[in-house]
Amino acid sequence: MISLIWHEAYFGAVVGWWHFVQAHWLAILIVVVSTCLVGLVVLLGRYVKIGFNVMRDTMIPLSMVSNASDKLPGTELEFFALDGMSLRGVLLRGKASQSGQATIIFCHEFGANKNSCLRYCSSLLEAGFNIFTFDFRNHGNSSRELNYAPRQWPTDKEVADVLGACAFVSSLYSDGHPIGLFGISRGGGAAIMAAAQTDVVRAIIADGVFSTDWVVETSVERWAEIFARLHMVYRYLPQFGRFFRWMVVCVAELKLKCRFPSVRKAVNRMSARPVFFIHGRKDSYVRPEQATRIYEQAQEPKFLWIVPKAKHNLAVEVAPELYSRRTAAFFSQYLLNAESSQEKPSFEDIAELKPIGAA
Repeated sequence: MISLIWHEAYFGAVVGWWHFVQAHWLAILIVVVSTCLVGLVVLLGRYVKIGFNVMRDTMIPLSMVSNASDKLPGTELEFFALDGMSLRGVLLRGKASQSGQATIIFCHEFGANKNSCLRYCSSLLEAGFNIFTFDFRNHGNSSRELNYAPRQWPTDKEVADVLGACAFVSSLYSDGHPIGLFGISRGGGAAIMAAAQTDVVRAIIADGVFSTDWVVETSVERWAEIFARLHMVYRYLPQFGRFFRWMVVCVAELKLKCRFPSVRKAVNRMSARPVFFIHGRKDSYVRPEQATRIYEQAQEPKFLWIVPKAKHNLAVEVAPELYSRRTAAFFSQYLLNAESSQEKPSFEDIAELKPIGAA
């Protein structure tokens, strides 16, 4: 008897709850959905913060930074970035008898300074090219911008610096003087993004270039255990990875007070001009797939040289002779139209290089 009464009471409670749900289903749905959304926002906020900390705190190994100690054989010049920041650079004259027919603007890597050009550009000086090398803001002898701490990620600040250098070099010569850009790592990204905004640049070499948004996305994959609760969503919904990286970059832009433009988007919209990508196959900091993907976005003529055994920024040390010959030949052909000249090195040896090229 007691059992029957208990079952009747239980059944009545269930029926009562069911009637309550039917009468208030919309309010209950709103509460459930709101709770889930709040939980998702809290969870995303936590992991976006972790992603931001990765962007803010990750530093490149010191071995990847090159600062030559030799004094540059030129006079230091002042010029201004596109946003008015005062910068310092040095114009180096080419050593060949017929020098000065073209000028190459060198964009150093993060943490280095204008003297870094001696490591990469000696063969260009020997070939007769003028080199204009400069210090990015908050580097070397250039001015310091308050409330801005540069990191290895190229920002709108570095793009403004390169655009200022392009305008300055153009002002030193008559119209039509050939100008090229040679950028290393972060400097390469800034060079490409600047070239997408100006027509004075005729040819570009980018060594160790990367796109910030892609690096953030691959970092999430690499450190998946940190983002464990999001990993399953990320695995089965790739679009979520792109959304997550967008949130991380947006938070970084807000907190660091700068913008992180996309190199991949810049190279995609850049008007056609010769571009030569160099990357180390053993680069564990920026995977060589980054260079391959950016290469695929570029228009012809484009070239990609994946250097065996080279780590980040170290292709010039692993294959110094080939590095010197190919960089000089590239600029000779595409800045001086020297493909038919017997006095200039030929660039034909890499004309057929593909993304998997290792020669």
